[in-house]
Amino acid sequence: MKNFLFALLGLVFFCSCEKDDNNVDKKSSTVNFMSVGNKWVYDLYSEGEADTTTLTYKILSDEGNGYFSIESFLDVLESNDMYWYYKDGVFAENSGAVPPNYVFALIDENPALSDKWTSGEEDETLGTITRQITSMNETITVPAGIFANCLKIKETYSEDSKVVSYYWFSYDAGIVKESANVWYDVNETQRVYFNMTYLLRSKNF
Repeated sequence: MKNFLFALLGLVFFCSCEKDDNNVDKKSSTVNFMSVGNKWVYDLYSEGEADTTTLTYKILSDEGNGYFSIESFLDVLESNDMYWYYKDGVFAENSGAVPPNYVFALIDENPALSDKWTSGEEDETLGTITRQITSMNETITVPAGIFANCLKIKETYSEDSKVVSYYWFSYDAGIVKESANVWYDVNETQRVYFNMTYLLRSKNF
């Protein structure tokens, strides 16, 4: 059972950004999905596992100052201590258990191709997280439908180049797909890697 590895997606960091102001390939940073009551259901596929896991998010409330309380379910396991963040064009899917904790942005204001930003704090095992926009116009097909003009964001770690994630982000729907090369440690010297893929199955808006 590899469910404990979902904790990798809950790492919380403060970010610093590097922007190329000369890059003309920019997008508006207005998202259209941060409304109370909105709900997302994802199918999670884990390499080596026959069964599919269901992950559900629902926006419970707007807590102010950019923080939104999120109800999450991993199959039947419930968590009510998650927050998302959206303010002034900055969206973060993980912003800490209790605001105002550090926010590590998934999307910054007016993103441009090749924008790159890093976490301001280091993970004890994986080091510094870096995110970079690698495409501005991806078209992604998932069970929930076809989503055009998605941003593709690559996530890497300074202490382990094999741990890599890709996010496909829609301004109308949020994260529609994620593909992550994650890991678990067998012992102090042996690390096993495998792929996990998240596909948006449905949404209620």
